[in-house]
Amino acid sequence: MVQAQLVKLEQMTNDNAWFYNNFKKVQSKFEGQFIAIESKKIISSAKSVDELILKIKKMNKDPAMLLIEFVTPKGETIII
Repeated sequence: MVQAQLVKLEQMTNDNAWFYNNFKKVQSKFEGQFIAIESKKIISSAKSVDELILKIKKMNKDPAMLLIEFVTPKGETIII
């Protein structure tokens, strides 16, 4: 069980790096949307996180096990 969780954590870390390395390309297609990434692929997108989670669940996937990101519109920055 722990091994599987470590593998999933590594995958999410790789997905996060992929997202930031490909941000401009992703932004040109998905700006202003929430996206779900799995294995360096965008598997779903939606205007709201609630809508995205519903889509993910319909795919029989656990949203907690996927990388979910908001793609900021061009010219906008989010400060956390």
